Amino acid sequence: MILVRGRCASLTRKFVQLNFWPVLTLLSLEYSWQTAYPAGLCGPQNTRHLILVRPKCTLRYRVQIAGNLQGTGNTNMAQVKTGTQRGRGTQAVGWMLLVAFSLIADAKAGIVVFEATGGSPADIVATRDAFRAAVGGGSVAGANGDFGGLRREINWDGVPDRFSDPNPLPGNFFNVNSPRGAVFSTPGTGFLVSSNPGTAVPPLFGFPGDLQTFSPQRLFASVGSNITDVTFFVPGTAIRATTSAFAAIFVDEELDENATLMEFFDQNDALIFSRSVLEGANQSLAFLGGAADSGERIGRVRITTPNNFLLSNGSRLNEDTDFVVMDDFLYATPVAVPEPATWGVLAVGSLSLLAFRRRAQASSH
Repeated sequence: MILVRGRCASLTRKFVQLNFWPVLTLLSLEYSWQTAYPAGLCGPQNTRHLILVRPKCTLRYRVQIAGNLQGTGNTNMAQVKTGTQRGRGTQAVGWMLLVAFSLIADAKAGIVVFEATGGSPADIVATRDAFRAAVGGGSVAGANGDFGGLRREINWDGVPDRFSDPNPLPGNFFNVNSPRGAVFSTPGTGFLVSSNPGTAVPPLFGFPGDLQTFSPQRLFASVGSNITDVTFFVPGTAIRATTSAFAAIFVDEELDENATLMEFFDQNDALIFSRSVLEGANQSLAFLGGAADSGERIGRVRITTPNNFLLSNGSRLNEDTDFVVMDDFLYATPVAVPEPATWGVLAVGSLSLLAFRRRAQASSH
């Protein structure tokens, strides 16, 4: 939802509510006048209509994005544009429409949450399957973790030994070596994927009393930091992309007061979702994911685990405190971010249609 607030001829305050569905419905406006004003100055009083504001006036406007982040109970408002437009009312309101439309990608709306915790994979598999069903793609994987072109998954188990503990995993492995459109970064020194049993390096990062796997045999962890960022690309390319859903499985999440945090950011790096992983017991598994339900696009995911992290096999920053690592990642297949001009082209088309409707209405009177 976009709220546009302005003042016409300095006489009255008004709110214009724009509901962004298919492009043609962008022209449908609901005028809600809060105070009285001379009839005809900016359109009939208390009337719903297409943009029919007739006389010349000056609009001082402020465009805000309003939305509710599901799962947090918080409503977020963010001022994004202010200014003044003079001209016929239709032109002025049309200008606000153009501004609002060009910034629609910043809207913060709903994210549907999927979460569960338990002591074994069986405790969270139903939630994992519900997330899969919401995103689509079925349960049979194709090449590079592709499920029907709709979903990608990473379970770490196919990572070769040369990129497994004690060898670092390249941050772009899952966009270059196994192209799935995900690139990892961290303020730390890099990433490790745990070794397979039977090799010279102990599995489970050397912590068999704290860790287990959801999908055997490998796990994933940042090294030297508790922060992991995931950015998205069209798989196998350098073209920035966004996704509509992301989820991960966490191992050994025990601390409710300092729980692992998952955050989603849009393509403009604005926060659109934040939620903590559910607390469990020692060696527990937890699933946390979010899926957009109103067209939101996720450009980056940040995962912040409790302030203890892996240094090397068998070594953590603090040996008196447990740490959290990760197993499977699941996400909607990334798609390219639209060029900035796209919004402008659509807006110009919408305003052209508006002008045609206005001329047609004028000729019918």
